[in-house]
Amino acid sequence: MTKSRLPIADDPSAIAKPAILPASSLDAPGLMSVWIMAGFAAILATLAWRFPVPMAGLSREAALALQVVAETLYVAGAVLALASHSAVLSNRLRWGMLWVSLVCVLHGAWVAAQPGILPAAYGPGEDSPALPGLIRSMLVGSLILAAVFSARRRDNDDPGLRYLVLAALLAAGAEACFIPGPDAATGLNLLGHAYGLLGLGAAYLSASGKGADSPRCGMDSAGPAAPLEKEAVETILNAIADGVVVVDRQLGVLSMNPVACHLIGLSEDEIPDIGLGSVLETLDATSASSILGELEYCLGGGQAPAAAQYCTLRSLSGGHYAVQYAVSSIPGDGGAPRGAVLVLRDVTEMQQVRIQLQFQATCDPLTALPNRRIFRERVQQAMARARRKGRLAAIMLIDLDDFKDVNDSLGHAVGDDLLKGMALRLAESLGETDTVARIGGDEFGVLVEDLAQVEDIQPLADKVLEAAAAPLCLEGHEVTVNCSIGVSVLPVDSDDADTLLRNADTAMFAAKESGKSACRYYTDDMNAVVQRRVHLGNRLRNALLRSEFSLHYQPQVDLDSGAVVGVEALIRWNSEDLGCVSPAEFIPIAEASGQIVPIGDWVLAEACRQAALWYRQSGHSLSVAVNISARQFRDSDIVGSVTRVLAETGLPVHLLELELTESMLMRDAARAAETLARLKEIGVRIAIDDFGTGYSSLSYLKRFPIDHLKVDRSFVIDISGSQHDRAIVCAIVALAHNLGLKVIAEGAETAEQMAFLQKLGCDQVQGYYVSRPRPAADVPGFLRDWDPLELRMEAAPAA
Repeated sequence: MTKSRLPIADDPSAIAKPAILPASSLDAPGLMSVWIMAGFAAILATLAWRFPVPMAGLSREAALALQVVAETLYVAGAVLALASHSAVLSNRLRWGMLWVSLVCVLHGAWVAAQPGILPAAYGPGEDSPALPGLIRSMLVGSLILAAVFSARRRDNDDPGLRYLVLAALLAAGAEACFIPGPDAATGLNLLGHAYGLLGLGAAYLSASGKGADSPRCGMDSAGPAAPLEKEAVETILNAIADGVVVVDRQLGVLSMNPVACHLIGLSEDEIPDIGLGSVLETLDATSASSILGELEYCLGGGQAPAAAQYCTLRSLSGGHYAVQYAVSSIPGDGGAPRGAVLVLRDVTEMQQVRIQLQFQATCDPLTALPNRRIFRERVQQAMARARRKGRLAAIMLIDLDDFKDVNDSLGHAVGDDLLKGMALRLAESLGETDTVARIGGDEFGVLVEDLAQVEDIQPLADKVLEAAAAPLCLEGHEVTVNCSIGVSVLPVDSDDADTLLRNADTAMFAAKESGKSACRYYTDDMNAVVQRRVHLGNRLRNALLRSEFSLHYQPQVDLDSGAVVGVEALIRWNSEDLGCVSPAEFIPIAEASGQIVPIGDWVLAEACRQAALWYRQSGHSLSVAVNISARQFRDSDIVGSVTRVLAETGLPVHLLELELTESMLMRDAARAAETLARLKEIGVRIAIDDFGTGYSSLSYLKRFPIDHLKVDRSFVIDISGSQHDRAIVCAIVALAHNLGLKVIAEGAETAEQMAFLQKLGCDQVQGYYVSRPRPAADVPGFLRDWDPLELRMEAAPAA
């Protein structure tokens, strides 16, 4: 970007436009003196020609030549003085005046070089004009045009310019008086000389700065310091990061620094002869009018606004810039402004940062939905509107079921895409006046207003459940998730935003507990469940440290021989203040909080330690089955843990069996297959627990190295009375045997069930009919008292 020239002056009329020929190049200190001397020479030469005297020492021809040269120089000096004045800022006008001056000078030089041709200009008489009338007329016209254009170019507030214009007009009058060519004694001739003298006086006043502040003369008299000052200010304006635009009283652009040129979209060559209003463009017309209005207000004597203003500037080059702008007037004579300065600061990047910070403070960065804070604020606002209108509003908290499984099996990128897709579906399934927000993680919030009755919520909840259940194709994977919804109604359930959110969260938890993919409305008795859950979670954190856990062992019996071949280790929690807590109650809490991992590690180590002790004491090859949780299998190094525990306890590896569920393995089948293969390499046996209740595909049976299938007790409990249950158990047994696997039936409580299981070909059985889970200390006594033959005889009648 080229830079503009900014001469130093106290008023805008002294600031030249960026141009090929700046005014400062014409500001020779002796220019006015040359003009005055040329004027006096013209007067003396005319007198010498009209009234030849010996003291003149000149012939009439020489005096005539001197007169011609002096008059042309006089006219050229007048035009050049006008062109050099700082208020005459148009390049075209300046160049025009310079050409007129040059023609005058060339004419004078030509006459001086060939004085012999002058007599031909007299014509037949001696009293012909000193110059032909046509030439004088052209000079007069040039002076008048230069004076008029100079006077109209700016406000003419500069007294120096006014004196110059007056001098040029008087010079034109003097030349006009000489056009007819009367005698020197005539009144017209004398009037011409009088005009000439008055013009010289006006020129002297302009040069001396009488009656006016003369910044230029003061600047010239400053000597070498003035150019240095100019360069310093010019360097500063070109170096600062703000755009600076200087305008005159008509909003004509006097100067722009490079930053302003860049913001507005102008090059240096485009700056002259433009008005700011023709190039200043913003994204809305109001902003542009505001800037121009403030400039006009300042130029009219008004006070500029104290605070900076903002707008978005549309550059002529096509860019958009957020700018902060301020205006200030430039005082002139008598306090009246002579111009104004517009300062533009590019705040685009700062505004983008501000917008980004605002977005981060109010919206979720992944889904672009409102965040929890904004959702809470809108709930508070909705409460006020509901009270005012006498209507209802509802909060729905939506949690995606098994979202963590998607994250773990397909990766976080797919999980993020799932959240974004779900956010879009929720927004599309609800009304425009409803608010959808991401509360955190895989939890969303919906605020529905203007409800007439509670029953109006259910259709919306059904739409959400339906939208969530539709499959999503993400990175080549078809992903299907369900959601659980908790609903809290305001002002029915509470008139406090935080309480409403807490109630909705309680209802959502109840929906998950009921089997997921469900919607539950908050009720008061739900609080007791939540409080119990929170209390259990708190006590569970220190249960290991307080040694509140213990293991009970349930025997497993071989149906063919009747011998006890193994035990399953089952955890029990006897809390100091809660008493005995059911595993069905605390295991889900431990699973959700992550505490299941250290608890599971303790169970594995304790079960192996106890089995190794029995093996060493009695020599019984009694296997021990240990349940592995999903998080323990997924989040910990299960292979490393098993290897370490076997080494520490000394338990033979073939006596350890790990029980896993179908759904656990299928969340990440490839990783599960790799882990199971490593476990089989060290000799650990693998059993699928609760077979038939989880994953629907049986193809995994050929992928995973499995030893046992455990039939879920739900198929055993009614096996004697349900043909369907018998058929399912029979199919499982046949499938397992064809694959070389053994079958263990859980939950056998009667001799009749035992008989049916034996008849169907089941290999092993465990249940209350054989034995309840026993403390470790009771197992040796049970083994001593167990009679395999008695079991076979009791099962024989059904066979």
